[in-house]
Amino acid sequence: MKSTLPIIVLLGVAAVLFALNPKPAEFERYVEQRVEARFNEEGADSNRLGRLLTDMGSSVVGSLAARVSDRANYQLFSIYTVDIGGDGDPDEAWRFLGIAGQFIELSGPDSE
Repeated sequence: MKSTLPIIVLLGVAAVLFALNPKPAEFERYVEQRVEARFNEEGADSNRLGRLLTDMGSSVVGSLAARVSDRANYQLFSIYTVDIGGDGDPDEAWRFLGIAGQFIELSGPDSE
């Protein structure tokens, strides 16, 4: 029993990661929320018109990011690459790790 417990735990963790591997729609929502937070940091929501533009802008950017992103699905996690320029230059693209329902920025154009 002692030798099978680690295997059972490992299979359980793998099953959870598989179930929580973020889908492209979740990535789109993540980008929308991230853009909206950035707009809010810059004070774009100080009035109703600013708030409306922030909401519209974040939706447009999220949709665009979803269309120009590539997803490498490794079943337990995914790597999303967003290359707005579309030229394949890794120095001008963002890379995100999607794991357990969360996203982590791995690299971006400003990263060194």
